[in-house]
Parts: sequence; C-alpha cells; structure tokens
Amino acid sequence: TIVISGGTVGSPKVLAASKLDTGPALGAYIHEHVCIGSRVTLNQDIRRLIRDDEPVYSIWVPFSQGRPWQNQLCRFTLSSDGTRLAPGIREVDTSDIFTFVAMDVVAQNRFIFDRERLDPYGLPHADAVFGFSRDDRERIGAAMAEHFLIASEVGDMQAGWNPSIYPAGGSTHFMGSCRMGEKDDGQSVVDSHGRLWRYENIFVADNSVLGTPNAGNPTFTTVAQALRTADRILGRGAGG
Repeated sequence: TIVISGGTVGSPKVLAASKLDTGPALGAYIHEHVCIGSRVTLNQDIRRLIRDDEPVYSIWVPFSQGRPWQNQLCRFTLSSDGTRLAPGIREVDTSDIFTFVAMDVVAQNRFIFDRERLDPYGLPHADAVFGFSRDDRERIGAAMAEHFLIASEVGDMQAGWNPSIYPAGGSTHFMGSCRMGEKDDGQSVVDSHGRLWRYENIFVADNSVLGTPNAGNPTFTTVAQALRTADRILGRGAGG
C-alpha cells in the first residue's frame, strides 16, 4: 500500500510524474479560504479594561449558511512587531482581525504541470491558474464590509487602519488538487477514502483531497480524513 502525503502542491506533482492513470481532474479544483487581515489599536474604552498581563485570546464569529465567511479577533504572534505600535500603546492594546471567506470550487482553478521542466526534486514544474468568480468577488466584498464594521466597533480608526487581502495561497491552506468524489466521473482524483480511482493500493492523505468550500483552517478535517483513510487501508469501519 502506498500513501502519498505531499500537500496540495506536492501530491499532484508526484502523481503527475508517475505513469499512473490519474484522470483529468489531477491538479484541478484548487481553492482556499480567501483571507482578509488587519490590525487595530483597540479603542480607549476597551484599553482601560486591559491588564499588562492580559492572556492571549481568540474570538470567533463562525461561518454560517447566510454568511459564508468566518471572523476572528486575536493577537496573532506572527504579526506582533513593536515598531508598529504608536507611542504609549502596549502590545495588549491591539487586536488582529481576520476574515476567512469561502470561494467557489471550479475546475478552471488548477495547476498546470510541465513535465519537461523539473523542480529541484525531479518533479514536474507547476504553474497555477487561479482567479475569483463574480460570486467570489461579491462574497469577498460583503465580507470586507463586515470586517470594516468589526474593526470600527472595537478599534481606534483615527490611529490608522490598513486592511489587506492576502495574495493567492496567502491563507497557507490551499486544497483540492487531488479532489475526492463519490464516483469516477473525471471530476475527482480519489474516492471518499482517499483511494486513487482505478487502483486498490494507492491513497492520498492531505489537504489536496478536500474538495468543498470552507472558511477555516482545514487541519482537523484533514486529520479526520487521514484517519478515515487509515481505517480503509487497515480494513476497519465503513468501506473496509
């Protein structure tokens, strides 16, 4: 039994370099949750309540059917930088704000593999074709408006505010290049257990199999799917 777990870029490159029949969906349907990020100095009324030893926090406004995005207020250690603080403002007086927006999963967003041009590992070079649909743009616009409302509610906007949309892949949660599906119809690479269509002993277990829109860190979903794949390989549970 072979399990490929090279991530959303690495796993399809390994399969593209092989002689395996992977079908037309290999590398297609890549997606992520679009990330809007900003940082604010909390308004004065909130700062009066904050102690110097205030614990790290993370407050979530979750994804819902009518709001296909997720908001998070936190102090994100990777963005902490004392040089960005205004005079008299402590680190604990600030908050990072993130909004993660679901995007459409479409075949046109894909990797294109160049088998004549190899990477340092001897695998095909991959270029990405990646863009937003009209629905994506409208969704991102609505999410950006809510992001502004949250920032203006808790933050001192006079101190400066600079929201940004992370570039493609900036969420670090690319998914879908070895998409799972219910049947071998050319729109997926693996079945619901991560097994490569038309092969009994080859599996993919990483973010690349996730094929539906989401608006949050997919780590727990990926781990759950990997456990499902392990159960299938070991003959335990459904599909064993």
